[in-house]
Amino acid sequence: MPQNETKTTTDKALSLLAFFDDKHDWIGLTDLAKRAGFDKASTLRHASALVRAGLLQQNPSHKKYALGAEILRLARLREQHFPFQALIAPVLQDLTERTGETCHASLLNPRGLATIASVESPKSTRVHMETGFVAPLHGSASGLIYMAYSSEEQVKDWLSKPLVAWTPYTETDPERVGDLIKQARANGIGESNRGVEIEVYSQAVPVFDKERRPYATLAVVTPFSRATPEAKARTAQALFSASLRLTQQLGGLTPPDFQRLAETQLAKNLPDAPSPLAPSFETRLPAA
Repeated sequence: MPQNETKTTTDKALSLLAFFDDKHDWIGLTDLAKRAGFDKASTLRHASALVRAGLLQQNPSHKKYALGAEILRLARLREQHFPFQALIAPVLQDLTERTGETCHASLLNPRGLATIASVESPKSTRVHMETGFVAPLHGSASGLIYMAYSSEEQVKDWLSKPLVAWTPYTETDPERVGDLIKQARANGIGESNRGVEIEVYSQAVPVFDKERRPYATLAVVTPFSRATPEAKARTAQALFSASLRLTQQLGGLTPPDFQRLAETQLAKNLPDAPSPLAPSFETRLPAA
């Protein structure tokens, strides 16, 4: 089999793993095929290969699939050598304490940016983030800032795919999304104004690897009603600080333009955040 065809088959098989999350632990063949956009025969072939590799397991009674034990072994090895979860927890906790809002970290997956950790706001009115929630690159603050520091070839590929409107405010025109990406690069921070969920505003920054490429994202999500100019400025300052801290802890290098933007933001003297009382209300971002 030609090498490019082999890679395509492998990519298709591995893409099935992205559809398992907190809300979908067991998925049937028909549902998996529908989610992946494959025919059932191809999906069965790919899923069977993943079962043989231990990346999926199949229940002998109802025949549905779940993530296999090999995932756990690989996750433990990953965390042992690259302790991202251990490093991210105190950073997110500090972000939430500084902003008073829900904060989360995301990593790229085949469908967008997947939430891998979060700390919820202590306020009664807050946004709840599900671990495993996958945000669209074109509609989320995390996605826009991730693309802002990615290569032109990657961005072109991402924007060539259908851009789905998650809300009436989601930008789906590739040219306009390109403008938002440029704006995120100029500011060093991504913003999403109700682009993923109708009542949610978010800001995000990248975390960089040793090649100065985006490795992960950090985001603060808040009810739209609390996204005042003062709150946005305080959040931006906290996010820049968190990005520099985590990038350094991971052994990454910050691009010069981002470093300058961060230093400018951190030099500003901003007033302390007020603590208004709010009615009990929770906005949830469900797992995709």
